[in-house]
Amino acid sequence: MKKRYVLIPAYKPEETLLSFIQALEERNLRVIVVNDGSGEEYLPLFQKMEDNTGVNLIQLEQNRGKGAALKAGLSYLQTLDENFQIITVDADGQHSLQDT
Repeated sequence: MKKRYVLIPAYKPEETLLSFIQALEERNLRVIVVNDGSGEEYLPLFQKMEDNTGVNLIQLEQNRGKGAALKAGLSYLQTLDENFQIITVDADGQHSLQDT
């Protein structure tokens, strides 16, 4: 059976992303978050994600845009697993759990 991953490109996300990730994990989904160069003031939030969830976090040094963040996440995922399904969602709350 293919593993299901949720890929979330994140640029200056809000704290609500943390609870969304936790809800995804409760549905047995694996989560990859790409920090798209959000800046130092967001590092505590990303650290909290790592400390409180099983998220795989990819850090991009500078903002490269959603497309580049998705590519970085997909490249990373291909190193983890060859047999997977992927769902992409935005970090800004535009998608609900029902969308996954």
